[in-house]
Formats: sequence, C-alpha cells, structure tokens
Amino acid sequence: MPASRSRSTNWRRTLTQILERHGALEVALAPPEPSEAHRSGDLVWRVRLLKVGLNELAVEFPRTLGHSVEFPAGTELVAAAVVGQNRWMFRTTVMACMPSSDPSRPGCMVLQLPDHLERCQRLHGRYDARGLQLPEVDCWPLLDPSTVIPIERAAACALTAFRLGESFDLSRLDAMLPTVGPRFPATLMNLGGGGIGVRVAQADAPMLAHHPVLWVRIPLGDLMPVPILATAKVVHTHIDSAQLTYAGLAFDFSFHPQAQATVAQQVMIMIQQQQRRQPLRAA
Repeated sequence: MPASRSRSTNWRRTLTQILERHGALEVALAPPEPSEAHRSGDLVWRVRLLKVGLNELAVEFPRTLGHSVEFPAGTELVAAAVVGQNRWMFRTTVMACMPSSDPSRPGCMVLQLPDHLERCQRLHGRYDARGLQLPEVDCWPLLDPSTVIPIERAAACALTAFRLGESFDLSRLDAMLPTVGPRFPATLMNLGGGGIGVRVAQADAPMLAHHPVLWVRIPLGDLMPVPILATAKVVHTHIDSAQLTYAGLAFDFSFHPQAQATVAQQVMIMIQQQQRRQPLRAA
C-alpha cells in the first residue's frame, strides 16, 4: 500500500507518531466562507501535541511573545500534521480550554478528534492549504539595527490611533525604512512563542546565509491594517524536496524593547477580530 494512502487511512498512527516524537501540530482559525467579502492573512501557530485520546486531542495554547492565545470552546480550527515532507490537514473544534496554574507554562486546548486526515497536494512548489491565505512577508537585510527605532515608534503610534478609531497615515510607514539592503519576499508559514517560520524561494535563499539579521514587514490584512515591523534573526534553515528553504526567525527587540509590546498587541487584536467573524459551534 502506498505510504500516502496508508497514512491517510491510519491517521491515528500518524498523530501518535508525532506525539511520541514530542512533535507539534500547526493550527489556524478556520477561514470564513468563500463568499466573505473581506479576507486577511491567516495566522498559523505551531503547538506541541500533548495527548491523542479516544475522542480528543490536547495541544498547548498558541503563544506569541509571552502571550497565550486562548480560543473559546466551539471555535473551529484548521490543523495540520507534518511528518517529513508530507502534510495532512483536518478541521476540528475546540472542546475545552484548560489554563495552566504555572504562569511560565502554557495551558492546553482540547480539540475534537478528526474522523480522517486529508493529504495536502503539492501545487507548483506550494501546499494546498485548504483555503488558508498565508501572508506574504517583505524581508530586507538589516545593515544597521540601531536605525529601526524611528519606524518602530511610528508603528506604535499608528497602532494606538487604530485602537482609538482615529485616522492614521500608513503611507508614512511605507516610506520609512531603517538602513537595509535589497528586499526579497517570503511567505509566513507559522508563528511561535518568540518568532516566525517563513518559506523562501531558491533564488533568494542565499540572503539568509549572507545576512542573518533581517528587517521584516508582515501585512495582516484588513482586520489589522498596521503591518508588523520588526527585527528578526535567522536561527535555523532547511531545504525541502522542492528546493524551497524554510527558515526559523527569532524576533529581536534589543535595540528598542518597547516594540515587543506593539507586535504582541497587533497579533492579539488580529485574533480577536478573526474570532468575531467566526460563529461559535457547539463544542
């Protein structure tokens, strides 16, 4: 029996293998219906798999820069299980949230066990992401980290204006840049507790080795019009069978620590806005 069919059929074994290896699933809020007039970039988190039960899964709460993201019971999620170069996705519903009594450790979410997994197909070097729209990221080699302060302060002001319902000029942010090299694109694959995972085309991958400190701009769509602007350091890379490079980037706020709070607020507001658009289902 081909490996792809075997894993799709014996999906519980696939999940158990991830659990035994102390691995993670990727989760995102289920996207709105195709008729939805407004879409935004979908955020995907890597969360550690804690349990595979008879009728449920348990995973850690997603985290962003020290903040736990708690999805209420009834929230519908899209989840992905990754083993090697293969990826399977499924829809699930949050059944319960269990906060941790230890502030230094995330709590966990109990998810409904799927009745099957669907393998994602490769399409021109990309995975069919079952309706998810992954944000495109602008990256620049950061030549002088001390020059990020003015634009990060401007981003904080724009976020404050957005939260207060006041007008703000995004073109000002677009016109400001720290001292950087030439831009190259990437795709935001996932968020972690202190950074992001991105996918970079083969032609642009050498930039990651030659310039391990980057300035990144992550647009979040109509729900959070102020883009994430931050310094990020390349901490690891790997190349897949399609010669695409995946890189783990750690946010670095050492030159302007106050910017960390801005980025964390942007992500949390984005999630709150997405949750408001999704009707809760019976858990």
